[in-house]
Amino acid sequence: MPEKPGKNREQLKEITDRIEAGIRDIFESGDMEKYRNYLRTMSRFHNYSLNNQALIHLQRPDATLVAGYNRWRDKFSRHVLRGEKGITIIAPTPYKKKIEQEKLDPDTKLPILDADGKIVTEEKEIEIPMFRPVKVFDYAQTDGKPLPERVASPVANLTGSVENYEAFMEALRRSSPVPVEVKPLSADVDGYFSPKFQSITLREGMSEVQTVSAAVHEIAHAKLHNYGLQQAAERRHKSRNTEEVEAESISFMVCAYFGIETGANSFGYVATWSKNAELPEFRASLDTISKTANGIITDVEKHFAEVYKERGIELPKDTEYELVTIPPSRADALAFAADYAAFLRRDLNVPDSAERPAAAAVADRLLAGEDAELRKELEDFVKLADEIGIDDGSHGLLERFNGLFRREWRAKEEPQPEIETETPNVEDELPPLPELEQGYPMPDTAVGFQEMYQYGYTDGNTMLPLTKERAMELFLQDVPVFLLYGDNTEAMALDAEDISSHTGVFGVEREEWDAVRGVVTLREQADTEKLFLENPQDAFLIYQIRRGGELDAYRFMNYDYLQSKGVTPERGGYDAIYTGGLADYGDNKTNLDMIYQRFNVDHPADFKGHSLSVSDIVALKQNGVVSCHYVDSIGFRELPNFLKPENYLKNAEMAMEDDYGMIDGIINNGPKQPTVTELEEQVKAGFSISLTELAAASHREQKKPSVLEKLRERTPEQAKNKTAPKRSAEREL
Repeated sequence: MPEKPGKNREQLKEITDRIEAGIRDIFESGDMEKYRNYLRTMSRFHNYSLNNQALIHLQRPDATLVAGYNRWRDKFSRHVLRGEKGITIIAPTPYKKKIEQEKLDPDTKLPILDADGKIVTEEKEIEIPMFRPVKVFDYAQTDGKPLPERVASPVANLTGSVENYEAFMEALRRSSPVPVEVKPLSADVDGYFSPKFQSITLREGMSEVQTVSAAVHEIAHAKLHNYGLQQAAERRHKSRNTEEVEAESISFMVCAYFGIETGANSFGYVATWSKNAELPEFRASLDTISKTANGIITDVEKHFAEVYKERGIELPKDTEYELVTIPPSRADALAFAADYAAFLRRDLNVPDSAERPAAAAVADRLLAGEDAELRKELEDFVKLADEIGIDDGSHGLLERFNGLFRREWRAKEEPQPEIETETPNVEDELPPLPELEQGYPMPDTAVGFQEMYQYGYTDGNTMLPLTKERAMELFLQDVPVFLLYGDNTEAMALDAEDISSHTGVFGVEREEWDAVRGVVTLREQADTEKLFLENPQDAFLIYQIRRGGELDAYRFMNYDYLQSKGVTPERGGYDAIYTGGLADYGDNKTNLDMIYQRFNVDHPADFKGHSLSVSDIVALKQNGVVSCHYVDSIGFRELPNFLKPENYLKNAEMAMEDDYGMIDGIINNGPKQPTVTELEEQVKAGFSISLTELAAASHREQKKPSVLEKLRERTPEQAKNKTAPKRSAEREL
């Protein structure tokens, strides 16, 4: 039994008052967003009681998974962060008690009498229900080993693919108490439950999300409002509003659990209903909603796994994690090693036999994984200092040493199948392949050092390998590209024909690659724009003025400045930088403002452009319609003609080809190009010109030679020499 039952009752009374106040607030406010947020919390904790769902929502509405302090530590290998405040919920804590009671005859169920006619009693242990407040913590309040995927729903991320959608719908059909069919219906009806025919009918042709939402809605009706099949004692007809509120809330809650955004749908019923209902009725419906949604979620997960098994589809396996020790950086290792070497030179308590290594040697031992030996040495010094009774600094060094190494949970790498290879002859053995720092982005993932070395070129410390396609792409961006030969020599490609005719491996110097690798490539731009335009969902795409030419003069300039110069932003002058899914905040202004905020405050790690700024363009695709918006000094300005609506994809492909020579063949850009003077005359005459035309004309007339152009000016004798002076030649220009 609890030590202080009186105090426990007071705490429970205070908690239940908070629950009632929270539910009353949702009920009386009529705020649909507040109600939806509450349902989202209910969906994440669908197997909790209504009281605990309310408590979690009141204290931490963004909670995703909660557990007690010990459970996080023992079951999930995670620890609660220092200073985190627990979430109070109510937990059952029944206790057992022994009582004396009458002994009954098993046949007659009457008390048994003894020889004197007195009732016989017996001692019996009974369980007394009891509840007490306990503290739990959200996942975000802990740190440690990542959670296995099985803790979440196996279908929580419905991708929208046909395979998953069909499996999910089949799981819903098996969870329904009545048959579900899809038929043509009028556009204003998503579906209906027929008590007469005991069936559910859904409208044909709806989106996957709409179909799932409607199916759950009608299943809820079939489970709760099928009055003809209910027992007379349990039958209680509800108003039309109450029925719709329950069905739509269950649909929203189930879909939210499985990660399916359904929108507001019929939540207008709640506002109307709450005006005429009483708080006890609302609370009773919430309890019904919670229990019914929990039942549907449990059934769908069970049937979904069955469907996958029947169709031979494997559910994703849990990722296995291991705790690895991360060694210090060389700089940190050297800093510690210098202090350790100085400590050894002090001769305070260091045995005569102790070595006095240089700092670099100590750092090498740390980075080579010999930390256990160094730790043992330090522990011996600490022990000796304690025995002698002096403070020689060894305690502090040991503390610093332990802080050098951090432990981190990482996903285990799956073992790769062994590939049987012939044992090479000694003369065929290749020199060691270069070791790059972890995560270094190679310029071409289609070819590696192994292929380049087997080909016969083995200077991998300076040269990075390329395929012909990638070599041509970098060449067109004015990056020096080399033709590699099997005799370990190389020559710079002076024109596109050199690349087209070479049948071996190509290369780019690591120094040159490091200078350009952060730039968005032509291939990436084409893929980015195509991904945006072909995305079936709403999406956005960020364009930024192309670097490397006179268009930079207009970077960060507002729209009025461009107008004063008589120029108009056109697709040819911009690079497609980044695309992603569009979160709809209700209107274009808010959507654009949220994108601007995201790409200034916390842009994605794979975003290669500068922070979203004036002169950038944001394209939005909503319901298949594309609109483009110039980032102005204040707000955004729509550009109706930036992407021609008649053929977006063709424009995207042409934009990548404009002003570049060739990838699969040299493309001629046409007849004589206009001069700067001619373009200025057009502006004076009242005509608009494009940024691309003006920049290209200025670039042509300045005739600033690139590295490649300088090399092309070499004498014919130099051009023919494919092996000397090799890579140093262009650096001396």
